[in-house]
Amino acid sequence: MDAKFYTFVLLGLALEVLLVGRLLRQRMWRSYCFFFLYILWVCSRTVVLLALELLAPTRFAGVFWVTDAVGLPLKFLIVWEVFRHTFPKGSSLSRLASKGFVVAGTALVVFLIDAFWGFKAYAIFNSLFLALDRSFGFAGAVMTLGLVLIARYYGVPLGQNVWGMAVGFGGWASVLTANNAIFDLDHSFIPFWRIVSPLSFISMIAIWIWAMWKYDPNPAIEPVSISASEMDEWNQEWGRTVSSVRRIIHP
Repeated sequence: MDAKFYTFVLLGLALEVLLVGRLLRQRMWRSYCFFFLYILWVCSRTVVLLALELLAPTRFAGVFWVTDAVGLPLKFLIVWEVFRHTFPKGSSLSRLASKGFVVAGTALVVFLIDAFWGFKAYAIFNSLFLALDRSFGFAGAVMTLGLVLIARYYGVPLGQNVWGMAVGFGGWASVLTANNAIFDLDHSFIPFWRIVSPLSFISMIAIWIWAMWKYDPNPAIEPVSISASEMDEWNQEWGRTVSSVRRIIHP
């Protein structure tokens, strides 16, 4: 590997360790346990990959892609963390946001089926993993954006912790999805993919460090009344959004 690889890996690892340290020092791992579990997974994966590159480089590629696939569903720990802190369990807002989760989850299944259906198209350079990463990333970005928009629409205040968590993850997932899509169209974008992917991830970790520098949870919210007509309107809008995205991706 070249110098850029070690620069990205060591910088990323330093930021990940710093983030874990802040979560432990501020005892926020108790409040954001799912977020903390994801950070531990990311940090452990970085250490393993760095050790393999130094001690057993021939095994690096295989472990990289396998652990990348394992980490795909773990990204939704971030989405769930944002959801459960933004919309208290049992509230009308929680039920409303859950509707969006169901629709976005259905869209994710469709995208995954499409990815496996086009297996032959992804036979080069482990592009199948990138197709899956794109699908999971798209679903994660849409779900996170949906949660933030619902919170903003109904005036739900977000603290620095959850706001930074959502913005960092949503931005990273969006950039990664677009980057993988461009790479999938033309494999000559490999050099750009190898730079944009780690830089966007490092940027996300930096945003998370800022967000978690001190404990700043969401302020308590007053109960919000949601009528049946509003819930129906929300379901229809989500349905139109998913249908539009499917037509764009598969005209």
